[in-house]
Amino acid sequence: MKISKTINGYSTRINTAFSTCSGFMDFMFHIGYQGISLPIWFRKFFAKTKMHRAWFSGFYGGGIVGVLERYKPNSGFIKY
Repeated sequence: MKISKTINGYSTRINTAFSTCSGFMDFMFHIGYQGISLPIWFRKFFAKTKMHRAWFSGFYGGGIVGVLERYKPNSGFIKY
């Protein structure tokens, strides 16, 4: 039962990502934004490509808030 719930959870998130995207890179961003983690072999194979960067910025929130806004003092965001 747990496996089917997980698959249903992923399919719902993928459908949400697909319905809100306007292109393939936007789809990858929304996959990351939905919290779907990609396998390590996939991330290593596609490292430093636009597809990986789109997913990465969605997964870690880099595409939502501008770089300058992330590093303002007193903004409430964590500084890395």
